[in-house]
Amino acid sequence: MLKRAWKKSFFLAYGDIRIAAMTYALLPMVLFLLLFLKWYFALIGLAAIGVSYYNILKYRKTNSLRPEAIELRVSSMVGIFTLMLLWCQLGGMNGYMFQTTDWGCRNAVFRDLITHRWPVVYDSSNSALVYYVGHWLPPAMVAKVFNKLFHSLELAWFVGRMALWVWTALGLSLVALLLFAYMKAESTKKRVIAIVVLIFFSGLDIVGVLYYGKGEQLLAPDMLHLERWAKHGYQYSSITTCLYWVFNQSVIPWMMTLCFLMDSDERNYVTYGAACLICGPLPLIGLAVLMVFRAVCRLIRCIREQRVKDWCKAIFSVGNLLVVILCVPMVAAYLLSNSAIAATGQSERVVEQVSFFSGGYWNRSLLAFYAVEVGVYLVLLWNAHKKEPLFYAVAVSLLCIPYFHIGTSTDFCMRASLPGIFIILTYVADDLAQYFSPPRQERKHLPAVQRLCAMALVGAFLCGAITPGVEIYRGLYNVVSKGDFEQPYDPVGSFDNGEININFQTTNADQRFFFKYLAR
Repeated sequence: MLKRAWKKSFFLAYGDIRIAAMTYALLPMVLFLLLFLKWYFALIGLAAIGVSYYNILKYRKTNSLRPEAIELRVSSMVGIFTLMLLWCQLGGMNGYMFQTTDWGCRNAVFRDLITHRWPVVYDSSNSALVYYVGHWLPPAMVAKVFNKLFHSLELAWFVGRMALWVWTALGLSLVALLLFAYMKAESTKKRVIAIVVLIFFSGLDIVGVLYYGKGEQLLAPDMLHLERWAKHGYQYSSITTCLYWVFNQSVIPWMMTLCFLMDSDERNYVTYGAACLICGPLPLIGLAVLMVFRAVCRLIRCIREQRVKDWCKAIFSVGNLLVVILCVPMVAAYLLSNSAIAATGQSERVVEQVSFFSGGYWNRSLLAFYAVEVGVYLVLLWNAHKKEPLFYAVAVSLLCIPYFHIGTSTDFCMRASLPGIFIILTYVADDLAQYFSPPRQERKHLPAVQRLCAMALVGAFLCGAITPGVEIYRGLYNVVSKGDFEQPYDPVGSFDNGEININFQTTNADQRFFFKYLAR
């Protein structure tokens, strides 16, 4: 009986996968509204989210056509989840592997969410935790329950780390399923290609490293991070790099990017944005630009076809209106309390005046950065996607993103680019799957240009895969060299130490609009 259940197959339509993804993506927002806001504001926000979620359930059948349904065995689902657990584990998601330096503050955020009342306020410094905390809220809630039941912070911290590991792997599994649906991956070969591209996709950082002669520095045992090769600190991070450094800003925006790609209209765009907002406002900016572009393109098409009424119904759907009016402003008020936004002018990169309107815009090093990170892929993908307006929108947005700044570093460049980079990933995975799925004899009859682009795309992908390969190797190297499997990077401990980190805290919390009027 168990063997039969293990091999049992079932169909997953895109609409069903999207429901699972939206449930995952909206849970942090629900917890934020319930436990950060006064009860009457919470009810208003929850009502808006509830109506939007109901509409997604109501219209799921319109996106559940047979070509967008995939057949999976139970064993395949378990295998995907296990692989995602391993992927997370290699980046130290639960502390039982090497953790990058970004984990210092991220562990502090997570610990304070477990040990403090929500929203987190530090009375000793009249400050508050103001950050993209959404991804941590579900696992932190699990840990808080254990702390309440057993009165053990040590146990709660252990449970929280395990819950974060499982929660992140579950999100990545849903990303993989959405990618399968996008690619119509009905065969094992297509699914394998999708997973391999998902884990190992990256810009061609090794080319920049070798060109600027930084190999000795960036491949040194104490570094092993290739993406720091470009001048001015610009980076377009690989998927694995995002997972190992800024997982909290990445998983849900990746989900929403795939949902956006596969939707035929705009009725759920604001809900996708709201799900991103509490987890990754910078990726949301990059995704919002693409949403606006696609909405304008559809408006033009609707005008030509005399269907403007249909466009208006989608744009001004009940879900969009309620979420943008009743929910988004409350989350925005929380995030805008962060002190780093006001410090944008102090950034060394801003002082250099490398902006879209400056004479330094078209300098050689920045164009080289663009060419190495995404330009090669765009050239090789052009033949297959030259008739898709979104392809050009992605190309232009990634060209412009490095010249805008929020905060005191180049985080905007690294994170607002996430949706665009992920869309290029989906193009690469889909094109490679389409090319390699037919038997070899059939591929010989394909146009020469298509075969040449496919082979070159494989070469570019393998070259780019060195970056995530180094990220994974770094963790293994540190475990072997130090002889210790447990290597959490936790120097901060807690932000409740009297000092202010403007990237994660707000000063004068009692005077901030959110904490003065909205917070519970």
